[in-house]
Amino acid sequence: MKRLLESCPATSSVAICLALAAFGCGGTTTFQDTTPIRIAVAAPPPPAPPPPQPEKQVKIRDNRIELGQKIQFALDKSEILPASFALMDELAKTIQENPQVQKVSIEGHASDEGEEQHNLLLSKARAEAVRLYLIAKGVSAERLSSTGYGETKPLVANDSEAGREKNRRVEFHITKQEVTKEKVEVDPTTGSEKVIEKTSANEEVQ
Repeated sequence: MKRLLESCPATSSVAICLALAAFGCGGTTTFQDTTPIRIAVAAPPPPAPPPPQPEKQVKIRDNRIELGQKIQFALDKSEILPASFALMDELAKTIQENPQVQKVSIEGHASDEGEEQHNLLLSKARAEAVRLYLIAKGVSAERLSSTGYGETKPLVANDSEAGREKNRRVEFHITKQEVTKEKVEVDPTTGSEKVIEKTSANEEVQ
């Protein structure tokens, strides 16, 4: 103890020396409080919601298959442009997922720009290019046929570029499909519907 006091400044009191001995002169401090320390950790943020699904561009309407976009072809050729590959893939998938659609006629149309015979051949070639693309994507060849009408069936007048662009198109007509008809009974109390009869039949459209 005498040696310890000598190591402290002369102006310090015994109590200060004892404190220094514990903290500054090599002593060991023991904490008596054994209460666990709680550390608050913020919960991770919720995962971001999945991106919205793109709107479908291919829809089956009665005896037609409608596209939300036009199929794009190379200028004056039957080559399908890459910009339309996604649309064509969706079309192939839609036909495969709807086995009740048994036969589809792919019909090419042209504007009146250019020679009539050339437009007829081009419309047929484009319709056939679409058919071959769908077959390559897994659609049965037996379900598809193709033809072209050239400039003989315009949707609008060919008196403007906008009109001619609208007339250059490929259409899809369902020529044979299985139609399911349901007879429904409505509960007068609850308003709920109950199917009491269901029949299926093949319907062909010429």
